[in-house]
Amino acid sequence: MPKPHRSEDAASLSRNWKPFRIPLTVPAVALVNGIIVEIMAEEGRTRQRRRRDADVPNFKRTIGAIVADLAHRLLEIEHDPSDIRLPGVRLTLRTSKLGRKARRYDPPFLGKTLPTILDTMARCGLVTVEKGEWSGSDEPGKLTIVRPTLRLAEMLTQADLQFPDWGLCVDQEIIMQRSANDDPQHKGALVDYADDANTTGLREEVRRINDHLRHADITVLKDDPALARINPALRFVQRVFNQSSFDHGGRLGGAQFWTMLHRHERSAVRIDGHPVATVDYSSMGTRLLYAEAGVLPPDGDHYDLDGFGPAYRDAVKRFASGSLFVKGRPLHEVTPRRPSGLRFGLHLETLPYGTTMGALTTAWERRHAGLRWATWGQPSRQDEEVQQTGWLYRGLGHRLFRRESDILVRVLLTLNAQGITALPLHDAVLVARPHAEVARSVMQSTYLEATGQPIPVSVD
Repeated sequence: MPKPHRSEDAASLSRNWKPFRIPLTVPAVALVNGIIVEIMAEEGRTRQRRRRDADVPNFKRTIGAIVADLAHRLLEIEHDPSDIRLPGVRLTLRTSKLGRKARRYDPPFLGKTLPTILDTMARCGLVTVEKGEWSGSDEPGKLTIVRPTLRLAEMLTQADLQFPDWGLCVDQEIIMQRSANDDPQHKGALVDYADDANTTGLREEVRRINDHLRHADITVLKDDPALARINPALRFVQRVFNQSSFDHGGRLGGAQFWTMLHRHERSAVRIDGHPVATVDYSSMGTRLLYAEAGVLPPDGDHYDLDGFGPAYRDAVKRFASGSLFVKGRPLHEVTPRRPSGLRFGLHLETLPYGTTMGALTTAWERRHAGLRWATWGQPSRQDEEVQQTGWLYRGLGHRLFRRESDILVRVLLTLNAQGITALPLHDAVLVARPHAEVARSVMQSTYLEATGQPIPVSVD
């Protein structure tokens, strides 16, 4: 079973609305246009003033975005077609949000008329609207849930519209910046920014990657019924920077169907008709830290620690990733304990019985003693605590993510220039198996050029 959408709410069968969804094919556009005509006729019975000509395109795009995402939602999740409570999408109808000055991330067509449009669609028997509630404070309230009616679901079924009929418009922002957030369980808020030569260059790189993906031959075998609800047309990449800085983060996110698949499900992906291989950098996070320190990394798997063998690799990897973001002291000393034995996303029961975080920290520091004792210049008074732990706990995680993502973008562009399609997975790529060795060579040479150090690259 593919991974659920990160905003999925099983109780309400809803997820966040994707307002940039659009009809792609002639049948989908025809259905949406028919609905627009019906809504305008319904409006004509009650509307006092004629809509301004300049507002008509935004009106139509809003209806198209609602219908397209509800149609996609019905295809995403298994449901009883006769159930009156069909899967829906969550959105806000607060006029303070809809009427705010547009940011680069906001759909330019969306405005204060959204509640009125939804009310009209409800009168036409196309949607149901479960109104949200304000929390009464700055805390998040309950979002409005919009669901297709049985009538709209039947219209979509009769038109035989499937995933390829719906897409994402390409004029949305692809360079995202988020604010600082001390809670690793939540994203920072989107931050607006002024464009300069740097952001323009970053955007052009991602645009080129998206252009290649949009025209690539990528399919998913549907032999497994669970994969029938995967849309291989979802191949839209964005770069997401963190801490309100373009020096931090930059990993590739967006709507990417392959990130919704578990490892064993990737065998169903086909690129140019071929099965795919996963070409993966080995221990890239810690190796980038060694490169920053100017110290040669040890051989072997960096997550293979004394007392924590291969069976615990995933848990050690999660611990190591968290350690890149803390400063001055080990991770378990600065991260509060979470419920049910959970610390920094790591369940204690995934480790050997009786293991303490202190024991894991000791094993980690022994494995990477070269980083602990590496020096990094004359410290300021505030950094004396950090200096005592060398490079192990310098809080460089977001900065390393920027280096990692820069390297991966360069890998993607190099492979695309050779006519090779590659799907990004943080510090790995999926490529057609006949191109796996070329991808490995490109990844190794790109890393060496960026850091001055070699790195193992595996092919699975």
